[in-house]
Amino acid sequence: MIKQPLYETVNKELGDYPPEYFCERLRICSVSLQVTEKCTNHCRHCANYGSPQNTASLDFAVIKKVIVEMLEQKYSLLLLWGGEPFLYKYFYETIKFAFASGIKDIGVNTNCFWAVSEKAVEGFIKKVASWQNNDQRLTLSISCDRFHQEQEASTPVKNIVNLIAVLEREGLDYDIQSIYTENDTVFESVLTALRERNVPVDNVKKRRRVLPLEYIGRAAQLSHKTDFAAEYNCAFLNKNPEILLFVTAGGQAVFAENFVGDKLLPFGNIKNQSLADIENEMNSCKILKLIRLWPKKFFFYPFRKYLDLQDFCCDLSDGKIKNAFYVRDKVTEILQIKEKQFDMSDKLQAARRIYSGVNELPEQECLDIIERYGDLSDVFYLRELNGKITTEQKIQTILATTFSMSGNQI
Repeated sequence: MIKQPLYETVNKELGDYPPEYFCERLRICSVSLQVTEKCTNHCRHCANYGSPQNTASLDFAVIKKVIVEMLEQKYSLLLLWGGEPFLYKYFYETIKFAFASGIKDIGVNTNCFWAVSEKAVEGFIKKVASWQNNDQRLTLSISCDRFHQEQEASTPVKNIVNLIAVLEREGLDYDIQSIYTENDTVFESVLTALRERNVPVDNVKKRRRVLPLEYIGRAAQLSHKTDFAAEYNCAFLNKNPEILLFVTAGGQAVFAENFVGDKLLPFGNIKNQSLADIENEMNSCKILKLIRLWPKKFFFYPFRKYLDLQDFCCDLSDGKIKNAFYVRDKVTEILQIKEKQFDMSDKLQAARRIYSGVNELPEQECLDIIERYGDLSDVFYLRELNGKITTEQKIQTILATTFSMSGNQI
């Protein structure tokens, strides 16, 4: 994994900086396994590059090893993703083994291709229930957006309706994940079909999470226009040093936030390392702790710098960068950004009080400070202000700067 000599140089140069420049000790709290890359669809937006042609998958013996180690380390949650997890050869065996071993919470992402009828859904729920104790649960995350409908072998909307109808009737946990795009009527068609089956939809609406297209793998290459009034109520605001560890079908361990596009910055591999070893490896590399995306690194104003630094670290890890002076300059650049943030921490806190309408600074000055020194979480607060204060155009400008990617026009 991260074994290149220049990483050692970086770690040495960072040795004199105070602890507050880095994330605290990062602790893995849950593990997300890409059990397979195979999928029924080949969606343009897919962050995981799933496809019917992809065959890579995790060995079941490796998955069992990870589950046992999760319990030893007291990790709280196991997530299964793909591709499409329901296509994994040992999908049911994985769930059964995890519950039998003592895992409390399992989450599964699915496009619902298998939910061809309510009877099929009921059969799946009954099977899973036979493996669970009262304090164990499985939560389905349902993928629901127009990208699934663009293909010849698309997932019918009625499958999503079948699944939600049964889950609502049984009172079981689920969430609906949509990628925001203009003119996407898929979710509305789901709600219409549920109403026709006499399923109340108020709870269904609350379970929907809408993700900005800009964060999703291939989406960086898609030209689109973002509606800033969209519901950006996604779970990108984790403020603690606990890590959701992503594991690819090849066994590579990466930060969940690092899984962007086709470049990965792995710091371990579960095929030949334990989870405890991976956690130690993760914490031994200061540059990883320096640039970790949330909340210490993912700055609001220099959003494009994230992509630049992501590429830099990936190339450094792959041994593609040989120039130590370039590395030193890049690390200095990161530290300078951090110094600016630390220097302005008091004013930034004061500026954020604009959200509640209680602040000592003029409105325009608040926005200027947030634009220059804020982090990604400020986007979601600023969105709430849109249309409610007199500097609406300023907010639009900041959001456009933040959400633009790779030259896309917004």
